[in-house]
Amino acid sequence: MTFDEKTRQRLLQMSDAELSGLITEIAGAAGADAIKTAMIKSNLSHLRTALQNMSTSDAEKLLQSVDKNKAAEISRLIKGV
Repeated sequence: MTFDEKTRQRLLQMSDAELSGLITEIAGAAGADAIKTAMIKSNLSHLRTALQNMSTSDAEKLLQSVDKNKAAEISRLIKGV
């Protein structure tokens, strides 16, 4: 997946409800712990700030650190936004 500026802006423009739903889907695809997922969802402003400050290359590196199958599913979910 190419995480570009357009993708970042689409994510940043999502409503809290939309972003929360996407986080749930991504966490499920990544096999993340439900408690950690709930913690992330409880502070969306922090997540938005982190996303705003993250470079596109940082986002790419983050995706590359995940299992390829999980990364493909996460990419599909993000691109579907």
